[in-house]
Amino acid sequence: MTGKIRNVYVHVPFCASKCRYCAFRSTPRPAASGLRAYPALLRREIEARGAADARPATLYAGGGTPSLLGP
Repeated sequence: MTGKIRNVYVHVPFCASKCRYCAFRSTPRPAASGLRAYPALLRREIEARGAADARPATLYAGGGTPSLLGP
């Protein structure tokens, strides 16, 4: 798949702490190895869907606490 995809939402399921009101699928913060593995797993998912060459106009990261993944 090449070309432009308008918007992409990446759900980060890890939370620093779970809020009572949250309806997102999330889990408590995993071990550091789990946080390091997540970006590679996302890349594999993107490649498996044939979207590695797609260029979204907007990339949203949300869900739990995306900043746990670092830069």
